[in-house]
Amino acid sequence: MLMKTIYMLIVVFVCVSVLFVSGCITPNYDENGNGKDGDLTMTIDEGKQIASDFIRTSPTFVYGGGQSLTLVDVQELSGVTYQYTYDFECMQGGYGNTSGMEVIQVITPHRAVIVVQKIGSAWKVTSAIYDDKWDALNQTTLG
Repeated sequence: MLMKTIYMLIVVFVCVSVLFVSGCITPNYDENGNGKDGDLTMTIDEGKQIASDFIRTSPTFVYGGGQSLTLVDVQELSGVTYQYTYDFECMQGGYGNTSGMEVIQVITPHRAVIVVQKIGSAWKVTSAIYDDKWDALNQTTLG
């Protein structure tokens, strides 16, 4: 009788363990690959795309003739915040919308540090600093 009870406890423990583990490792995506409500996961590639799209559409990149965007570093700051560092070059100096301004025509290297964070149900750029001098999100100089 004691052996039968121990055997039943082992079977129950194994079944509960399998259910628990399978629930913990099941991806939080639907059958189409879309994140389910409340999903706080983002792949590095998804964040990389958000960050690089921000840079490529920013006035500094657009008006400066930006080119050669290169990912330098990725850091997970928390489960819902990632920092991407990019290098790129522009064909002229300055930051932001330089149309109608006199700017020097020289290849200018830039380093962009972009923070992508989960806000509500969307991933958004929450900080974009170029060369530790320019706030690309608010289009203002720092300091």
